[in-house]
Formats: sequence, C-alpha cells, structure tokens
Amino acid sequence: MTSANWFAFLMIGLLTAFSPGPAVALAVAKALGAGPRIAAVSSAGNVAGVLAAGAISVAVLNGIAGAWNLMQPIRVVGGVYLIILGLRSTLASPPRHENVIRTGSSIPSGAMANFASGAGVALLNPKSYVFFGVMTPGVSMGQLAIVDGALQVACFAACTALSHAVYILACAHAPLTTGAATMVSKACGAATALLGVSFLAAALGVSTS
Repeated sequence: MTSANWFAFLMIGLLTAFSPGPAVALAVAKALGAGPRIAAVSSAGNVAGVLAAGAISVAVLNGIAGAWNLMQPIRVVGGVYLIILGLRSTLASPPRHENVIRTGSSIPSGAMANFASGAGVALLNPKSYVFFGVMTPGVSMGQLAIVDGALQVACFAACTALSHAVYILACAHAPLTTGAATMVSKACGAATALLGVSFLAAALGVSTS
C-alpha cells in the first residue's frame, strides 16, 4: 500500500473507531459505572477481540471471498451497513445518564469478567468485520498480502484503543453531558453514513464527484 492509502486507511479507521457503537457504549458505561480502571480492562479485552475479528476477516478475504470473487458484494453490503449504522446513530435518542451508569455497574468487577465482556463485544460486533470487509478491497484493490493484512489489523486495533482511551478519560475528568454525547454521536453517525455512501458508490461504479 502507498503512503496515501495508509493515510486514508488510518483516517477511516479513526472515524470508525470513534463512531458510537456497542464497544464505545461499553467503554463509556464502564467508565461512568465502575471507574476508569475497570473500563480500561474491558477496553483491553475489546482491543484483543478486534485483533481476533480482524484476523478472521483477513483470512476470509484472502480465502473464500477472493476465490469466489465476492469482493464487490462484500463492499456493497458493507457500504449499506455503514449507512444504516450512521443513520441509526444520527437519529437515535441518547440513553439516560442513570441507565448508562446502571449498565456499567451490572457486569462483575473482576478483571477476567470485564476483559471477556470487552472481547465478546468486539467478536459479536458486525462493525469489526464490516470495516475490513469494506476497507480491504477498497484500499488494496485486490487480494490482501499477509503483511499488509496484519498491519491493517494492528492499525485498526490501535485506533480502537485510542478511541476508548479518549472516551474513558473524558468520562473520568470531564463527564460527558447528555448534550455533548448527543452531538458527538450525531456527528460521527452522519460521517459514518457519508462514508457508507462513498463506499457503496465506489462498489457500484458510481461517480460521487
């Protein structure tokens, strides 16, 4: 991949990681309900889950999807999913503050339990797989080399870790108000929907210029 492609991958990876979803919701809920240390353990588990989900996605894309020429359908499905995810984040009502705290306090405070909960969210979160399903053919334009695949997985995991750190620190030092959380959610949701539109247009061969 060229430096320009890596820059595009990094920017889109940050946008995807910061976009509200199950992983971000868990990080915020744990930070508000159980404290930053427990939230950090849960987020570490989520990053480990992202690494596993990324490895699975790359293996599938290098194997089944490439052999059966499924790259374009994957990009179409991924683009549609991102549009739905973005619109849902943009239009959804924010959760009540007390409900977020209650959710964060409901999981046992043990390190292993929180690590496992974070990993489980990543492994069951379609966004982890859609990201690589859309970005791999979109950036690499062909079958992904093993080294590039490993670096892309590591890069997205780092984006995930950074996003969780920012949300956890924000909750710890300047608790997110409902208004601020709503603005962040809607802004990221709108950007995610636009990203989905661009990927869908590229997959269908439609010019957006």
